[in-house]
Amino acid sequence: MILGGEILNNKKKPKKFTNKAKKYRDGSHTDSVLSLSLNSGHRNILASGSADYTVKIWDLAQAKNIHTATHHTARVNKVKWNPN
Repeated sequence: MILGGEILNNKKKPKKFTNKAKKYRDGSHTDSVLSLSLNSGHRNILASGSADYTVKIWDLAQAKNIHTATHHTARVNKVKWNPN
């Protein structure tokens, strides 16, 4: 196993990094997603918690955000559906 260093006879040039602006979909998180939870009663509904202090509810069938909870005052490290 090789963990680092040059590969011998590698003729490919390294990729150049560019400073392109990040593109976000409407309704997406603006920082890292820290937790996901799939609703067991409605398999197309997903909750995501993020470092942007929000919880978002997603409809996977429509591929869109259907609700955003913005009342958190810190990173949302864990989301979980209440089974009741």
